[in-house]
Amino acid sequence: MLRPFLFVGCGGSGVKTIRMIRQRLERELLSRGYTAGVPDAWQFVAVDVPNVEDTRGPLATVKGVRYVGLTDQNSSYKGDNGADARLANSALMNGYFSQWRPDPENVHTNIVVGAGQQRAVGRVVASVFHAKLKAVIAQAASACANGGGLVE
Repeated sequence: MLRPFLFVGCGGSGVKTIRMIRQRLERELLSRGYTAGVPDAWQFVAVDVPNVEDTRGPLATVKGVRYVGLTDQNSSYKGDNGADARLANSALMNGYFSQWRPDPENVHTNIVVGAGQQRAVGRVVASVFHAKLKAVIAQAASACANGGGLVE
């Protein structure tokens, strides 16, 4: 029996993986004679740091995958209003965060275009922009619960 499912991919490779899974599932359904497309109760969310989705390559934008770019075009890691300072000054800040977050002096990437393959930078950005992510995940979860199209 098919059930609702929420697929979430994080970071550059996670985004590509979610796109590939979505394409593969659609092909598999077609090969089994199911022509109604991927059920609405299956949701696909791709989360990454850049505010604009990378649409280059063989797994460019895939229909049915919702992209969440965490930053906006004015975001930065360093500075008084940078992601690091915002995390350091937030209620989320505690000893746990200070142990793993990268020192801003050692981060030389423009987070508007990505975390520069630095997982900890991505985690800081996700912590600061968590409200944006939470809203999209809530919408996707609602679509899973209310979406139809599940067949045996």
